[in-house]
Amino acid sequence: MVAQGRVLGPVPSPVVVRGRATAGSYEGSLGALDFASAASALVRIRRLKRWVYLAFATERYFAAMAIVRLGYAANAFSFVLDKARGSIVQRDTAILPVTSVDVSDTTGPGAHATFSFGARRASFRRAAGQTFHVSAAFRGLRLDAELDGEKAPPPISAVAPTEGGLFTTTEKRLLLDVRGDITVGDDRVSLDGAL
Repeated sequence: MVAQGRVLGPVPSPVVVRGRATAGSYEGSLGALDFASAASALVRIRRLKRWVYLAFATERYFAAMAIVRLGYAANAFSFVLDKARGSIVQRDTAILPVTSVDVSDTTGPGAHATFSFGARRASFRRAAGQTFHVSAAFRGLRLDAELDGEKAPPPISAVAPTEGGLFTTTEKRLLLDVRGDITVGDDRVSLDGAL
């Protein structure tokens, strides 16, 4: 059977012009988005949502984390599934003051998502090119990794209109090369070669 689909075109540049977004599905990174021209400060506080979600799979663990910035609230979470035991062995959620979280308006170079609150912290930063640095400290979880997208397929992106003349965007990446380690409880595991 032959798979059918459609070919995605390149991301328009810029995606947002004078507050209007070019809706569609694209191959490539969205880059910087001008949310300020799309809505007033009050509307952005009420409706602007940005987050970064990451997941890693090793032979033993499936681990995920997110840094979430809403206009009026923020949170971060992590969880780890031990595949051998068939159960969640680590989970942590932090409801945070909005001032403790920063998620950038770009997915291009310089993109970042960070939070720091008490002993919990996480940082996701895109360096030049396709390299991402990730570090995190949640209850029962430590993570230090580098993700390299040079050999990965290009990201796919989507832009869709929403009510009130606003829009929603998403960018998905997969199969990045991973180097680093994760510590779950007292078990330190290499992430080299993880998915």
